[in-house]
Amino acid sequence: MDQSQPAWFGKTTNLSDTGIFHIVRALHMAGRCVDCVACNRACPMDIYLRKLTLKMEQEVKDRFGYVTGMNEEEPAPLAIFKTDDAEDYMRQER
Repeated sequence: MDQSQPAWFGKTTNLSDTGIFHIVRALHMAGRCVDCVACNRACPMDIYLRKLTLKMEQEVKDRFGYVTGMNEEEPAPLAIFKTDDAEDYMRQER
């Protein structure tokens, strides 16, 4: 969140900044969640945040074939960068 070069998104309370924060947080939590649902209880807007985390876990599994805890030696795909990684998310179809 404090990365300034490049600044991926701001630290304001604008909807776009808070939305991106929560998406990045959900990706960060993918595979780390212990399913205690404390996030749901803590949310002042009664948003079922665990559902978002479950969705991100499924995306990581589908895109990278990675399931947390299956191989302790294998680094999480979002924690590493490989030059041959697919970059389809960066391209926009027109």
